[in-house]
Amino acid sequence: MESMRLLKYVAAALVLVLVWGTVGFMTITHAKFFDALYMTVITISTVGFSEVVPVSTAGRIFTMLLLVAGVGAIFIAFGVLTQVAVEGSLRRIWGRRRLEKSIAKLKNHYILCGSGRIGTLVVRELREKDMPLVVIERDPQVVADLESEDVLVLQGSATDEETLEQANIQHARGLIVTVSSDAEAVFIILSARNLNPDLFIIARDIGEGNERKLKQAGANRVISPYRLMGKRLVNALLRPAVIDMLDTIMFGGELDLAIEGTEVYSNSPLAGMNVRDSGIRQKLGLIIIGIQQADGNVIFNPSPDEVISPGDTLISVGEMDSIRRLADWLRGKSPDL
Repeated sequence: MESMRLLKYVAAALVLVLVWGTVGFMTITHAKFFDALYMTVITISTVGFSEVVPVSTAGRIFTMLLLVAGVGAIFIAFGVLTQVAVEGSLRRIWGRRRLEKSIAKLKNHYILCGSGRIGTLVVRELREKDMPLVVIERDPQVVADLESEDVLVLQGSATDEETLEQANIQHARGLIVTVSSDAEAVFIILSARNLNPDLFIIARDIGEGNERKLKQAGANRVISPYRLMGKRLVNALLRPAVIDMLDTIMFGGELDLAIEGTEVYSNSPLAGMNVRDSGIRQKLGLIIIGIQQADGNVIFNPSPDEVISPGDTLISVGEMDSIRRLADWLRGKSPDL
């Protein structure tokens, strides 16, 4: 920043004036170091105390030159400091307005409340998938770190409805709650559900037995990291091949495979057709492993005669490119088959 560079130059100039004045008084008046320094300080600060050593005509001429140089440097320093302060305030205001505009433009985005250890992983995964995200975080240092990574972040508490509204929760697709207290999580969920009844909310369960309370507050899903870790460790021990295959599908690997749920729209040409006649397997190479119906009922491994209805969600396994084309097909667009 140009102002900060100028401030360094002004500080260096003030130091040079102090050194020049001290050496000058020691040379002209034969004053001791401290007396010469004292004379320099009271001169450039325009305090106006009496001289501590006799000053000749040459000394007074030197004092006048020192006064002009010192006062000039001080005025410039005050001017630069004011400029730095104003620039900093304007930058914060401009940055805040730009952030608010960016968030206001978001649609179907995700909001993360709390960016601790779990939250950091959530941010990384959503960014890798190029999903729109807004983070609400209290810790100023965490906020600064996220801003340096170009993450949209609001500093504040997610328990405050105003902060949730600033995150454009009315147009959000999902809310992820990873705060460090279940009581705080319940309050956030209640506020979020009140602001957006259709919001899909996932909460992390900190204490055992609080899953029911979080669901009663309005969470669609409650995840217990410790319970999941325990199950994964056991399954990795007993079913290593299955875990390796799921890791390949879910978290990437040499094969570009994924499991995805895609909603069927009413204008889709597949709506009303059965699985066999849909041509999903033949044309896209995808395997339909389940259908979540509009009423929440899940049909695992649907038969070829199972009818695909509007509002259903097809759970498919296959290459990501094929899944993207299926999503277009289910939304009524013409896929590139």
